[in-house]
Amino acid sequence: MSIVENTLRAHLPPLKATSNGWLTLNCPMCVQNGQARPDTKHRGGLRFDQDKVGYHCFNCGYTTGWRPGQRLGIKLIKLMRTFGIDEGDIQRLKIQLWDQVVEDDTVVQEPYKKPEWPEITWPWTVRDLNLEAAEYLDSRGVLELSDWYTSASPIQGMDNRVILPYTSDGKIVGYTARWIGDVPDKKTAKMITSRPPSFVFNLDHQSQQRKYTIVTEGEYDALTLDGVAVMTNSISPEQAKIIEDIDNEPVVLPDKDKAGMTLALQAAELGWSVSFPDWPDGIKDANDAARQFGRVAVLQSVILAIESSPLKIKLLARRWCV
Repeated sequence: MSIVENTLRAHLPPLKATSNGWLTLNCPMCVQNGQARPDTKHRGGLRFDQDKVGYHCFNCGYTTGWRPGQRLGIKLIKLMRTFGIDEGDIQRLKIQLWDQVVEDDTVVQEPYKKPEWPEITWPWTVRDLNLEAAEYLDSRGVLELSDWYTSASPIQGMDNRVILPYTSDGKIVGYTARWIGDVPDKKTAKMITSRPPSFVFNLDHQSQQRKYTIVTEGEYDALTLDGVAVMTNSISPEQAKIIEDIDNEPVVLPDKDKAGMTLALQAAELGWSVSFPDWPDGIKDANDAARQFGRVAVLQSVILAIESSPLKIKLLARRWCV
């Protein structure tokens, strides 16, 4: 019997077994997964088979599982929390499984399948960076972290912007164009952005071989930490599912301002972890911190400051997001 099965069985009441091997219970995820009312007809099913664990709800469709050689995925962690399994037990189980995965380099996981967003063509002619654009990006510490472009088009001031393509599987599916320096007047938009619905930036760089997926608000922060960005301080349900499907542990790094509070509290509601690094006053986000301390040191500070308890997240957010 695996340690995952042991943990689940120790926290669940006796379950009724079906003829095909499922153990049935009222699914605790139905309302969270969009159903109007809680399950009362034992539509949830657990299955233990040769050390593997499977869960499926035949009402809301919530599906998760575990097999030897895998880490504990976020969807299984959320299910465990709804079963009332103590956070300390979950953390100990995560550490035990992570140690096993690190030791076993023969495990092969199925590749993560990203959503398919439609390819676009540039609305203007783009070209390589000019000196002014390169100097600006270098000052932000992101020049070497992505492909960047500029344009000669005067439309919307594109000839004074750095253009960051949004890509998926190597295809351009959107972009953001940022004004270099301070905008000349209130009529000039600092950012011009086009992206598909529910887009998550930098998915191409994510891997199931990682323990964490760092989730930030802005693209520059995501590039700095090689994480993902939701491009706002609110995560849509579709974005949450996309990030959870990577099956690493999502760790939200909110901006250190009032808007970051929304992102931190939403992460707590999703059952995700949040990081509150001990950065000096005046540093707002990961990109700011990296320019002062370097990318490696900032990533270490983020990992060391991860908090998983929803109650502690809410308390720390009130102090950190100011």
